[in-house]
Amino acid sequence: MALLGEVARPGLGVALWFRTSDAHKLHDQLTAAGIKILTPMADSPFGPVFSFEGPEGYMLTAHGG
Repeated sequence: MALLGEVARPGLGVALWFRTSDAHKLHDQLTAAGIKILTPMADSPFGPVFSFEGPEGYMLTAHGG
């Protein structure tokens, strides 16, 4: 059994997705605020999509627009 401090990333195996009206604008705002972008902007069936690190280290994904 792994201890919490030994886990590579909080929430490993959990997928948190958020829909936004403009993923490009959100990406720019998060980048300007110094938020770590984990996956680059890409096209998907859900529109533009990218992932970023939340305040507790979880990977959060935003799509839409």
